[in-house]
Amino acid sequence: SAQNYIGSAITPTPNVTVPIPSGNITTLNAINDFTYSYSNNTNPTNNATVTITAKDNSNYIGSKNVSFIINPMVTFNSNGGSGTMNSQYVNYDVTTTLVENTFIKENYVFVGWNTESDGSGILYEDKANVALTNNLELYAQWNLASAPIIEEIKGGDLFQSTSQSLTLKCNDINDISSYYFGKTN
Repeated sequence: SAQNYIGSAITPTPNVTVPIPSGNITTLNAINDFTYSYSNNTNPTNNATVTITAKDNSNYIGSKNVSFIINPMVTFNSNGGSGTMNSQYVNYDVTTTLVENTFIKENYVFVGWNTESDGSGILYEDKANVALTNNLELYAQWNLASAPIIEEIKGGDLFQSTSQSLTLKCNDINDISSYYFGKTN
């Protein structure tokens, strides 16, 4: 059956059952009846193997190779944001929808995922469909919120003489292109 990859070798303890002459099935004991070893079990793979070999002092003889699947893991990195997201295990080479982003970053807008923290890698949309054969680490990508912050001034005259000034702070100089500044009477 499928195993989830957690960064080190996957070593599930095999359960071994064998038929006996009475027609029943008996379960072998890993300490007394058999040994087992693994190959190709340190990365997500469709071909990891456990070799089960009967011990010399047991009533059983022979050896058996059993293949199993190690599922890839997707890790989500906030990349300067806050919050937590659990890693997501996906079935090996099966199209799966990634979970929705839950990270936040003050004054920023989440715009997707990337395989590189600086955005130079492969881009993924939020809740993208992926079919993975290897682990994947995704970094949240953020854009500075571009809407200007404007405080409304209520009551009284904004300018009482021509020598006063008003400073408008905004995140992007292009944000002020649609505003009219002038004197009204």
